[in-house]
Amino acid sequence: MKQEYDVEENFVQQFEQEFEKELEREFGSKKRKSNQEEKEGSDEDEDSTLAEKRRRNTAASARFRLKKKMKEQRLEAMAKLMTERANSLQKRVEELESEVTYLKDLITLRRDQKITDHVQI
Repeated sequence: MKQEYDVEENFVQQFEQEFEKELEREFGSKKRKSNQEEKEGSDEDEDSTLAEKRRRNTAASARFRLKKKMKEQRLEAMAKLMTERANSLQKRVEELESEVTYLKDLITLRRDQKITDHVQI
């Protein structure tokens, strides 16, 4: 039990150390600079901050363009499906209208035959 706890603790410590290193690589050291160092490095910081902002903005723009393109493609696909569905339904309506006309003609013809048959008797 004690050994398992030690293994877990070592794993957590290693993870935290790696995480701290990753943070330092990404965002710089956590150590606070003195006022003099801040003044001397402010131009460099501004340049690096500006470069970082540009990099993030470029990445965000690329993500936005990609999402926009994917959304347009989905909308185009939906429009195509809806158009095909509308055409299919329109064809079905025309078939049913044709069938209704045919059946009305049959009823009318049958009625006319009954009337002529009735008159002949």
